[in-house]
Amino acid sequence: MSRPLVALLAAAALATAAAASTPPRPKPDLRCPELTAEKVETIEVPLRVRVFLKVRNFGPGNSEAFVSRLSYRKGSSGTWNAVRDFQCPFSPPNGGAQWHEIVDLGEGGTYTFKVEVDPSHAITEVSEGNNIKTVTKTFSAGTPDLTVTNVDAQITRTAANGAVYAKVTWDVNNTGDGKAAGSFVTVIKVSKNGGSFVELARSTRSNLLARAATHFTDNHSFTGVSKLKFRIETDATHVIHERSESNNSADSGVLQP
Repeated sequence: MSRPLVALLAAAALATAAAASTPPRPKPDLRCPELTAEKVETIEVPLRVRVFLKVRNFGPGNSEAFVSRLSYRKGSSGTWNAVRDFQCPFSPPNGGAQWHEIVDLGEGGTYTFKVEVDPSHAITEVSEGNNIKTVTKTFSAGTPDLTVTNVDAQITRTAANGAVYAKVTWDVNNTGDGKAAGSFVTVIKVSKNGGSFVELARSTRSNLLARAATHFTDNHSFTGVSKLKFRIETDATHVIHERSESNNSADSGVLQP
């Protein structure tokens, strides 16, 4: 065997031995050890939840920057809704990060929140089987309660031809702890000369916040009347699910032109 060949074989053997003796690079092990979801009291939306999540590297090796994804779904089999991707910085062993996130939900019910650490598997880890953390909670949403208050009617003038002009004012209050989401109708009714109430006009209001109020003014004219009385009915078509439906109307006093 020639000397060059012997030298080449010896060098290869030394390289193989060196590689065999070099320990593998330690890997990180990314997990979400803590995930909580708590209701936040608010008058702005029916249901608001504060989510807290913590991500940590439990492995012996360093981890480059990676993504942690927060999502939620309603019920046990609904579609997952992505909330946010959190950018996690370089994490040495025992290093990590934590965040708070506010999530506004449309209604009460049972929700599951999920954190996926490194969902695209960009980081080679000790284990890929522990990257998901979930928490399931049941929340009750705030409930609106629409009421009619401060109904007032006044004769503003009487014309020479006997026509009577009246101004009606009232407030619609949401005394509940939840937003009256969507549109609802307020109906103005009038009783003439002691007769039955009949609809006079209607108006539409949308999205009245909890513990908020809105003021209305309406003007009408009448002929041939000796007595007038007005009734205001809010959410007259019952499209808003309320704490109580028994306080949605109020009457004015009797006017005698």
